[in-house]
Amino acid sequence: MNKTEKGFKKGFTTGTCAQATAKAAAIMLSTGKKIERVEVKTPSGVKLNLELIDREVGEDFAR
Repeated sequence: MNKTEKGFKKGFTTGTCAQATAKAAAIMLSTGKKIERVEVKTPSGVKLNLELIDREVGEDFAR
């Protein structure tokens, strides 16, 4: 988290990380392929393109 000039915090939360993880897992389960990045939008409307690390996909799981 970083502070803006007016002192407000900006950044992304664990909820945004969970959203990205769930989206990535759904994509990998449906395609059977690992993906490198996933794009999500924060509640404030900011689009983030996040790198995925330590990914694994199997016949009936993705993480």
